Amino acid sequence: FFPFAQLEFELKMSGRGQPIFYRKLFLSQILQENTENHEPKEVFFVEVLGIIISRWIHHNRHSYILDDGSALLTCNHWKPNDGSQIEQFEIGASINIQGRVVVHNGKKKITIEHIRKEDDVNAESMRWLEIYSHRTVFGDQPKTTNSLANGAFLS
Repeated sequence: FFPFAQLEFELKMSGRGQPIFYRKLFLSQILQENTENHEPKEVFFVEVLGIIISRWIHHNRHSYILDDGSALLTCNHWKPNDGSQIEQFEIGASINIQGRVVVHNGKKKITIEHIRKEDDVNAESMRWLEIYSHRTVFGDQPKTTNSLANGAFLS
């Protein structure tokens, strides 16, 4: 669905020379990732799934606050320079986003590269299982602000 292989190729061909890391993450994992010099070092491109809880329509971008059950994060979808319009999503819509992690004024945000509405009612549950199974295989420790997800109420 999302063409990150093509994007990676384009970045390598553009001579930027920086490593490219792509991960499906919880928003809380993005917020807790270490940064140096205001640039994310571990993950450059992410895929997240969440519900829009707020939005602003600006002349040059659409800004959304996304909630995935672990945290809230601002995501900006910039309008193309060619003047074409971008799709608007309503508050309460479940959306799947791929984009770059950026730090602006000391706050992490996602600059949206690809966005689509998620109509599958099981998508959120499947994403949680996918991220937790990745943790089991690769030893990652996703952290969430939700105490149930942290195991506080599990026996």
